[in-house]
Amino acid sequence: MRKKTIFFDPDVVELIESSMRHSHLTFDEVVNGTVRLALGKVNPSTPTYDMGRPTIDVVKALTYSGLLEHFEYMRRTN
Repeated sequence: MRKKTIFFDPDVVELIESSMRHSHLTFDEVVNGTVRLALGKVNPSTPTYDMGRPTIDVVKALTYSGLLEHFEYMRRTN
């Protein structure tokens, strides 16, 4: 691990501290994760899972979602 000195603008410090509070991560974890995300690098410790074949036509997923939302709305209002 190499140490570097970085000077952050005040608004960036607020964003980092806010992220630390909400995620319960350390300063180093927040900064490293943010830099990886910004540079398009996925954290190697992030697990991935094979979810299998889709059970619905993914092209029509938004339509299905809208129908489910409509049915739930109708169920709650009747």
